[in-house]
Amino acid sequence: SLLHAPHPPLAALGTLLIVLSLPAQEQEMPLAGTPSFWAPELILGVEGPVHEVAFDPFKTDAYSFGVTLLLMLLGEDCADVQADDDDCTWMIPRSWQNDDQRTAELTQQVQRGRLSPEALDLLEKVMTLRQSKRSRLANPEIRQHDFFLKALNCQDLAAHLLGEASRRSISVPSPVRRSQPSHP
Repeated sequence: SLLHAPHPPLAALGTLLIVLSLPAQEQEMPLAGTPSFWAPELILGVEGPVHEVAFDPFKTDAYSFGVTLLLMLLGEDCADVQADDDDCTWMIPRSWQNDDQRTAELTQQVQRGRLSPEALDLLEKVMTLRQSKRSRLANPEIRQHDFFLKALNCQDLAAHLLGEASRRSISVPSPVRRSQPSHP
């Protein structure tokens, strides 16, 4: 049980699957979770400015992990709740409209001593707005990142943070459509 584990997993997000190629009324899996933790491609959709590649649920999880980590390290919610509710960009931390804005704000947090340089580097890798530039949590550059090795003194990220699933070969299943009931 997690309560009795010496090192409970930090990231057990469960891969979010969504069928982006289908019209909204035919999508099989609804979005779940706290909206301010969703990756930009989920918030802005296939028509959004950051949609450029096929959906990768593992990179979506990496972004959500970055939001969780940022929340834990800074101790504050990063969503811009002051923004207009009709504009879904309020869910992107601090309404970062590009990666340069994110880098500038996080660099200020390092200068204030609120983030370590290692944390900044890790967040830069998992919180890019464009999915094509984002790392997966299972990538060696993340699993062996200095933030985990130095700051957390964690030599085995797969065992301690990602749990059993990270040690198995994981493939993304094809979405399955629910069968429609036949009408007489």
